[in-house]
Amino acid sequence: MKKIQLKKGIDLYLIKDEKFKTYMASVIFYRPLTREGASNGSLLVQTLKMGNELCRTNRELNVALDKLYGAGLYCSSGKRGEEHNIRVAAEAVCDQFLPEPIFDRTLELLFTTAFKGGVDGKFDPDTVKQEKTNLIDRIRNQISDKRYYASMRLDEIMFAGEGCGVNSLGYEEDVEKITAEGLYEYYRDIINTSGISIVFTGNFDESAAEKAARAAVEPLPEREAAHTLARIKSEVSEVKRVTDHMDVTQGKLAIGMRTGIKPSEDMAWAQTVFSAIYGGGPSSKLFNNVRERLSLCYYASSWANDLLGVLNISSGIEFENFDPAYNEIMAQLQAMKNGDFTDEDIDIAKKEICNSYRSRVDSVEAMEYFYTAQILLGRDITIGQAIENIEKVTKEQIVEVANRVKLDTVYFLTGKEEA
Repeated sequence: MKKIQLKKGIDLYLIKDEKFKTYMASVIFYRPLTREGASNGSLLVQTLKMGNELCRTNRELNVALDKLYGAGLYCSSGKRGEEHNIRVAAEAVCDQFLPEPIFDRTLELLFTTAFKGGVDGKFDPDTVKQEKTNLIDRIRNQISDKRYYASMRLDEIMFAGEGCGVNSLGYEEDVEKITAEGLYEYYRDIINTSGISIVFTGNFDESAAEKAARAAVEPLPEREAAHTLARIKSEVSEVKRVTDHMDVTQGKLAIGMRTGIKPSEDMAWAQTVFSAIYGGGPSSKLFNNVRERLSLCYYASSWANDLLGVLNISSGIEFENFDPAYNEIMAQLQAMKNGDFTDEDIDIAKKEICNSYRSRVDSVEAMEYFYTAQILLGRDITIGQAIENIEKVTKEQIVEVANRVKLDTVYFLTGKEEA
């Protein structure tokens, strides 16, 4: 990955791989995540797809993409740890595989969408009104996926008052208050003050990419920008226990634990292997014991978040199985602390993780996601180096990670209370 500073606070990243017949170019605005920003960001990315100074309507935009041999244009708003990312991306076929060159036209459409959204210096009020309705429907529908909902509630409780506890999709009551004028002001603030990463991934001409990126940001001011690093905590003063009652037929247990491990530590790689052995898949302790051996759940899994220094556990259980399932989940954690796992367990976990890394080189979007994550994590490594770091993890390091795990939050979504 090659990094070029275009302006203060605006960087270009070039991740070239000629094995692809396509490339992806992305403009990523980054800033600390706030509740207000989450709602505005989610509405903004929907509105940007409805028209800009080059294609004044969504229909014109789709026609333009068809003329670019089916190129894709994507807008998204999300969080990584405590950082808010607003991303506008285009994916297209390389010029050498087409009957005519489209690279410049594709980037013109991308950069116009990212930096010149809206028509005649404003967003259409009717368009914003319709997109507000669509966004509110999406926010309300989050509760339909109970497993996701439980994970979202866990974040809200565990990270109350922090950016990572904010619902990245936003909040219904906040969305209702947004006006077309206010949204456009937010958009201009995003453009003029946020940190910006422009990322090219796949098969592309590096000099042409740099030239286009420089031209696109030439009108923009320099800015003070730094990636938002989460406040990684290792101490837990009090375990939070919350139970919600809802009309559900299956209980959802979500558990948050803190490791306090920073992404810059070598132990972060051991944390990944630990999580894979503990609850990362069908060969894990949670799957084989809580689900298979004792039949206490429908599923049980864990995953580590290096950005936050936490371990999350998710399980679907019968309401009456809360105590035995919870106790067995904790018993398996104690087994990890005691080193009660084999060299074969380690080998299987490492192979699963490394295969996951290797699969990312098969997709330009997956490659972009990997490398932009490393930027935020403060790591300057390749996928190959990540694999090497996983391979070096020892059993002693895994046990050390296990013994740094501390229970923070237990959330349970169960059935309605009896009258």
